[in-house]
Amino acid sequence: MITCFTLLLFIQSKAQNNTSLISEVCENEFVKPERWIIKINNQLATYEQLLKIPDSAILKIMVFRKNTTRRRNGFYDDMKDAIFLTTRNIKVETYTTITNQDSSKFYINNNDTVFLLGGTKPFFEGDATNRAWRNFISKNLNSNKLASEGAPKGIYVVMCHFIINKYGRVSDLKIAEDPGFGAGTEVIKLMTKANKWKPATYFGKQVTYQMSQKFIFNVSE
Repeated sequence: MITCFTLLLFIQSKAQNNTSLISEVCENEFVKPERWIIKINNQLATYEQLLKIPDSAILKIMVFRKNTTRRRNGFYDDMKDAIFLTTRNIKVETYTTITNQDSSKFYINNNDTVFLLGGTKPFFEGDATNRAWRNFISKNLNSNKLASEGAPKGIYVVMCHFIINKYGRVSDLKIAEDPGFGAGTEVIKLMTKANKWKPATYFGKQVTYQMSQKFIFNVSE
């Protein structure tokens, strides 16, 4: 079984229980350091090193139980449980950011001003509560894709960047980070359908705005 939720929902959950992603996984899996093999970016690591990884740095966490098939993942010890964590490979943007006196930020792309901060942000279907956006994701994202592609139990993060133009349409969609198992492809399919945005405004004028969205997939057995 696989469940999917967006960054907004995840933040709300964390605000209630004040735990990190890794702490949640370790608690749910009853991780005992002396009985588990831990790898960070395919390097052996300690439990203490694992706990120091911030949520913002996580691309995926895979959990392997002993006596399960792990050969294709380069893991052969069936006598211990294991956690494999992969961190994000953050890319540096090439555009030049300009900051106004009112602290708004933007850059120029093909003679168009693209805002990063300032004014009123775009909202899906004009819903400032983001309820419409969450409902759209729930109805249109294939939440079984990762499981059908053989993703091991764990947590997988997709980060995408996109632009909402002054007409409320999505453009320049980029998958910045993809954990594999079809996750990035499903996010692309979802975003190509998401063209009902209320455009951003700056001093009452509709403007182009760059957005970022993190999707967190939780694959459970």
